[in-house]
Amino acid sequence: MANLKERIKVWKDYIKEHHNEYIKESLKGVDDEDIDDARKDLFDFIQNDVTNKFGYRTDDDHPHAVDQHTKEDQDAFGDLLYELIGSSNINKYSGIRKNIE
Repeated sequence: MANLKERIKVWKDYIKEHHNEYIKESLKGVDDEDIDDARKDLFDFIQNDVTNKFGYRTDDDHPHAVDQHTKEDQDAFGDLLYELIGSSNINKYSGIRKNIE
């Protein structure tokens, strides 16, 4: 099985290759009131795609899975998506709207 650092790299490469344009297009022109919903929809869509591709539980058959049973994997995947789904209106580190920080 791959360690968490290796799995994160695989997830990141996959998302960049398969979803980079979709992320850009999905957030283009979204107003401030709808940005949170757009990001949540993107997050859910990408998480479902990545877990369908690599699996839901890390084991020998799914070495790059996003393990749904560990907080460490969930936190790492969430952090990765905050990094990749950028928004000028949301702080990627806190998830808080910049205009209310």
